[in-house]
Amino acid sequence: MMSAIASHMLALPPWVALLVVFALPALESSAFIGFIFPGEIALILGGVMAYEGNVSLGAVLAAGITGAIVGDSVGYAVGRRYGRRLLDGTVGRFVKSSHLDRAETYLAERGGRAVFFGRFTAALRVMIPGLAGMSGLRYRTFLTFNVASGVAWGTMSVLLGYLGGSSWRHVEHVASRIGLAALGVVVVAVLAGFLLRRTGAGRFSRLASQIASSAVVQGTRERFPRSTRWIGARLDPTNPTGLAVTAALTVAVAATWTFLGITQDVLAREELALLDPRIHGWVLDHRVPSLDVFFTTVTWLGATAVTVPLLAIGGGLLARRRRSWAPVLDIAVVYGTAVLLHAVVGQLVHRHRPPATDWLASAGGWAYPSGHTTQAVAAWGILAAIVCAGASRRARVLAVSIAVSVAGLVAVSRVYLGMHWATDVLGAAAMSVAVLATWSVARRSLFTPVGTARRPLPTPSTATTTAAALTPWSQTMHNPSPFAAFDPSRAVVIIPTYNEAGNVTTVIDQVRGAAPNVDILVVDDNSPDGTASLVMHHPGYLADHDDHREGPGHVYLLSRTAKDGLGAAYRAGFTWALTHDYDAVVQMDADLSHPPERIPALVRALEAADVAVGSRYVPGGAVSNWSLSRRLISRAGNLYVRLVLGLPVHDTTAGFKAFRRDALERIGGVESESNGYCFQVENTWRAVRLGLRVTELPITFTDRTVGTSKMSGSIVAEALTRVLLWRRDELVHRTGPGLRHDDSGSDAPGTPVTHKVPARHKPAERHAVT
Repeated sequence: MMSAIASHMLALPPWVALLVVFALPALESSAFIGFIFPGEIALILGGVMAYEGNVSLGAVLAAGITGAIVGDSVGYAVGRRYGRRLLDGTVGRFVKSSHLDRAETYLAERGGRAVFFGRFTAALRVMIPGLAGMSGLRYRTFLTFNVASGVAWGTMSVLLGYLGGSSWRHVEHVASRIGLAALGVVVVAVLAGFLLRRTGAGRFSRLASQIASSAVVQGTRERFPRSTRWIGARLDPTNPTGLAVTAALTVAVAATWTFLGITQDVLAREELALLDPRIHGWVLDHRVPSLDVFFTTVTWLGATAVTVPLLAIGGGLLARRRRSWAPVLDIAVVYGTAVLLHAVVGQLVHRHRPPATDWLASAGGWAYPSGHTTQAVAAWGILAAIVCAGASRRARVLAVSIAVSVAGLVAVSRVYLGMHWATDVLGAAAMSVAVLATWSVARRSLFTPVGTARRPLPTPSTATTTAAALTPWSQTMHNPSPFAAFDPSRAVVIIPTYNEAGNVTTVIDQVRGAAPNVDILVVDDNSPDGTASLVMHHPGYLADHDDHREGPGHVYLLSRTAKDGLGAAYRAGFTWALTHDYDAVVQMDADLSHPPERIPALVRALEAADVAVGSRYVPGGAVSNWSLSRRLISRAGNLYVRLVLGLPVHDTTAGFKAFRRDALERIGGVESESNGYCFQVENTWRAVRLGLRVTELPITFTDRTVGTSKMSGSIVAEALTRVLLWRRDELVHRTGPGLRHDDSGSDAPGTPVTHKVPARHKPAERHAVT
């Protein structure tokens, strides 16, 4: 019977056929004829008529989509007005009121998704509109999902018939099977939810606990402790390098394997490559003017003229919004690598395009892999990945849907326009997906997660208007330590020197003028220019710390026998400060690059923080008298450290800092291993990993005008190398400074580090001149 009706419909005049294409989907849910004659059959047959040239494809699409939308709207109105009355009558005998109430509540809360996905199953398509009206679902919400599902379902059904052509019976059979499969998925999901609610989550938790405590599992864990911990960490969804990295790595391996397999088929002209001529011929037979225009326009979404400006604008906006250069780095690496691989593979494979007589647009270069597809997948994919980081579930679904849709349309357009074989776009898509997934693994393993959203910067407090105001950024780590007793008047400024005779007297005077009650310790590395002698002749100098001379802050000197590096100088100074019971320890350079007037602000900041950083790179911070190259080097160094170590601090290489005594003891400032400027990075890294509270205050950094900089190539090399080694150690051992690895394989804050500080009652002879 169904076959006879379909054959009769194919013989109808065009205008009558269009009326049927409109009417059957419209009556499917409004008059409930969908139980007898599913509406997708009419749409598939309409597509067949368009294939045969009896009606235009656009007219069939318009009629079918409009009928589907109108029919469901009528079904919604019927359910809203008469639904309860119908169910309270004879029909209601077969429906429990509690089940009806539950269904109405579900549709009222999540009706939009039910309306959308119910469209693709014949049984649900008939009932959902009426139930949505009965449940009180807002018509605006219903209409939005009704239109979206109507367009998707109508287009898919019509195109199935159009592409299937004379094989419409097979297509209709496949569509029915898809609908039944979708219904089965819905039924299984409903049953699973029902069982979960009846049994409760506790039963599943108990079952998991029983399995974990079984003899087999316990024996495996005891025999292979490291392996089981490693596997558990790889599958842990809460671990940044756990399940997410495992999934990304799986995608990367699968995409790479697919790309290499397709490339092998193309080179050997076997398997998938043998299908290319057949697919190409089939596409040529199914071209229509409307699709010619559509795909000629869509293909531009993968062109360089579109993707490059898109990435430049999108990357700039994302970087500005997140106050991080990470999105720019992600885009540059993924897009640049994909384009480079496209050029290299194209030159290696040397595959020719289909005949130029079949092209509907201009093209150049080799066929494999498709350049437009490569760029579309890489560009839209990396933008979606960045947007998804830290976004809501709806935003993630929308971003991924847009990226997949655009990339898919561009890939199809290259085949439809006749400029590529099917394997060209498949190989290009697999290659770009492999690049994207591989970079995701690298970013999550070695750096911070892709597009990690940074904590927004608070605006400066309206209550603080002086230059010493505590603004504008502070970062609270996961486990801030409880503050010990703190006396801001017990503060010392440590100034390391080597050949700073032209600056040391001035910097001491400026520090004493800005912070009169703060002591100063100059750590000199046996400077040949007489720096130590100038310190000893300063009016505030004291040779003995036990000399309680009245007056402003005192000046002390710690002389060392040789130049041993910045880190060693600070370690000696920290040891001296901890020995003499200072509660606040400030470090600054002797070259007048750090503003002494900000010392009181740094010390006051320690009342609510563990570490205070004088930052050049937070709002209000600035750099003066630096060349462009120096600025770029500094910015690049900070970006490198932040990405590799995942630090939320903006100025990771800052040398103007203040530490609470207890924080300095926990950090292990007297036991750090760095000797150059990397010492600054190490202390910040240790503070962050220990969960200490780090605050950044804006300063203006002024380049030295007297003396020479101590920066050298070896110092830069040390910083680059040590940062990578620290990150490697974190990944291999999953421990950081001040952390201990317990028997269960999890990281936990360790006990405070016990430093080798001399006893406080022991005479400290190192503060005197030697």
